[in-house]
Amino acid sequence: MAVSGTGATLTYAGTSTAVPALRTGAHVIDANVTSAGHLVVSIDGKQVIDKAVTLPKNVLVGFGGATGGLTDKHTVSGVRIAY
Repeated sequence: MAVSGTGATLTYAGTSTAVPALRTGAHVIDANVTSAGHLVVSIDGKQVIDKAVTLPKNVLVGFGGATGGLTDKHTVSGVRIAY
């Protein structure tokens, strides 16, 4: 989750090197901000980020991906946003 910045200069609330290989198959990504103010991210049921965050009154949700090879496909589906 980027918390500030523009363009290629973003500041992130948290990052992780514990992310599994994502090139093949479908994956389930869960990103939740808990009532205790923590961003918790899980990939295929394994937690990879748990970071304290403070969200402003209004936030923007977005998805990003890049196609580096001729056969890479990046699809987002089954999105659920709850407030």
